Amino acid sequence: MSESSEPSPLDRAVAKVAGWLRHLIDPDQVVELRALQMHDGAKQHGGVGYTAAGMFRGSELEVMAREALTLSGLCQGVYYTLNPLRPERFVRQAPRVQKAARGQTAEDADVLERRWLLIDIDPVRAADHKDDSATSAEKARTLGVAKAVREYLATEGWPAPIVCDSGNGHHLLYRIAEPYPVAGELPLKEGDTLRQVLRHLADRFGGADGNIDTKVYNPARIVKFPGTLACKGPGTEERPHRRARVLEVPETKAPAV
Repeated sequence: MSESSEPSPLDRAVAKVAGWLRHLIDPDQVVELRALQMHDGAKQHGGVGYTAAGMFRGSELEVMAREALTLSGLCQGVYYTLNPLRPERFVRQAPRVQKAARGQTAEDADVLERRWLLIDIDPVRAADHKDDSATSAEKARTLGVAKAVREYLATEGWPAPIVCDSGNGHHLLYRIAEPYPVAGELPLKEGDTLRQVLRHLADRFGGADGNIDTKVYNPARIVKFPGTLACKGPGTEERPHRRARVLEVPETKAPAV
């Protein structure tokens, strides 16, 4: 292969990220890509910034990955909607990702069905660093919590999850056995099954090594886009900006709950 025909670093990254996404996004799925606290590059740490968003199909993973990687570093973080959106939410625009007006991003009622349970383990930081990236030690402790949760759920008969590095903490993603529609369950009830699971895990495993977020049960939850930077606070040597990654994918896609 000649030097001119070799893929660029961006092309290689796009291919890798698209490979991860194939385990998370189905071809028939409508997905929203969302960038929070966008800036123009000159005001990286000043001001709130704006939200940018765009819709993609699950058959456009390379296109979506390229958009996400291009936005990475120009915002606080790049995310995607974990559960599939209703087909009518898909709108093709140019450019594909644009500044979103209030009310334009996906809400719970826009979700077709729930397909995933997200277990989000966040680092425990000192109060004066609550808005900053995690240290290496803080982040490492969240992996210990994730492993403990995974081992516990395995004893309860759950299959292996997809394990993700969110940049500052870790995610466990379990495929729901029988996806169920969202329309009939809004507003969400206190007895919602996924909420109860998260509360149980938070009570059992949450603590000084990591907190399990009990608010991520809602259908339109957004998740850190793999391959993109988590830019929480100013990046420093002690608290750097890191890229989210998919760490482990089970050999079989056995549903869990």
